[in-house]
Amino acid sequence: MTVVIAKWSVEEYMRLVETGLLDEKPVELLAGDLIEMAPEGSLHSECIGSSAEALRKVVPADLKVREAHPMALLDSVSEPDVAVIVRGKYRDRLAKRLRNQTGH
Repeated sequence: MTVVIAKWSVEEYMRLVETGLLDEKPVELLAGDLIEMAPEGSLHSECIGSSAEALRKVVPADLKVREAHPMALLDSVSEPDVAVIVRGKYRDRLAKRLRNQTGH
């Protein structure tokens, strides 16, 4: 018997999220796979905050430090603990993707 694992697109995942089916499930879409995430403990949370604080002191002004916010990439929607992104670029790319998805 062959096992086939279905891959999810970002658009399919976002539609699933919109239905509310994942409201009580801590999952992320990573490389097309739905992955259940472990709950965040207090030590983990403290490390995230300390790391982000340290990064904000050294990253250039054209970069932005984000903490635990969803990010839609090519085949993933995840909530990285800390991400350093180019200010404005991610927002612009996401807006374009959403416009293409809705046809507007």
